[in-house]
Amino acid sequence: MSYTRNFEVARGSKTVDLKEEWCIRARVPEDHTLNGRLDQLLTVPKLPYFKPAVQTLFKAFEDATVRLMRPLSMYMGLEENWFDDKFDRSYSTMRLLHYPT
Repeated sequence: MSYTRNFEVARGSKTVDLKEEWCIRARVPEDHTLNGRLDQLLTVPKLPYFKPAVQTLFKAFEDATVRLMRPLSMYMGLEENWFDDKFDRSYSTMRLLHYPT
């Protein structure tokens, strides 16, 4: 999980985009070199429930993706669970954006 204040300029704009961005990346396998280090990246002391809530949301998105792939795999003539093990080592990212007023 990471936090970034982003000062990029959007295409076609001349003003700076002051968004804040929280990123959470997929879990890594136990044998991965980053295992254990990613959890230490970021916590929000004033909001102890924030990190577990975001991790729960990310897991729900991962689970939904696996469930959505099952009918697609059957449509493609594959076994229903053909994609299930392909998401064990996914390196997807969920970005939560906040635009301060």
